[in-house]
Amino acid sequence: MSGLDTDLIRHALETARTHDLRQIRIVQNDDEFEAIVGASVPELYEEDPSFELENDADPPTEIMIKAPVVGYLRELDNPPALGDSIEQGQTIAIIAALGIKNDVSCPASGTLLEWLVPAGQAVEFGQQIARLKVKS
Repeated sequence: MSGLDTDLIRHALETARTHDLRQIRIVQNDDEFEAIVGASVPELYEEDPSFELENDADPPTEIMIKAPVVGYLRELDNPPALGDSIEQGQTIAIIAALGIKNDVSCPASGTLLEWLVPAGQAVEFGQQIARLKVKS
C-alpha cells in the first residue's frame, strides 16, 4: 500500500460513508486498498439482543461489543466507567481509522462490565472490545 496516496484513501472512505456504500476498492499500478464500510449492527455482535426467543430460551445476560472497523480505539472525552449504566445506541468509544472517527455504539441497554482493549490500541474489524451485562 506504500504507493497509494493516503488522501485518496481518506476521500474514498468519506465518499463511501456519504453515499452509504458498503465496500470500496482502490487499485493503482500494483498497489491495492479494499475496505468494508458501515457494516450493519447485527453483524458486529455475537448475540443480537433483539432476537425472538424460541423454545423458552433465556435471553443472553452478557454480550460482547465488537469493533465496527479496523483502527485505533480512542476514549470519549467522558468515557463510561466499569459499572456505568449504558443505554442502547449510546456511543461508548471511538475508533479512528485514517483520520476518520467511527462511533462505537452500544447494541443494548445494560451495565458496562469490562473493557477488553485499552485506549490507544489497534483493533481489528469484529474484535471484541467490551463486555456488557444486558438489562433484563
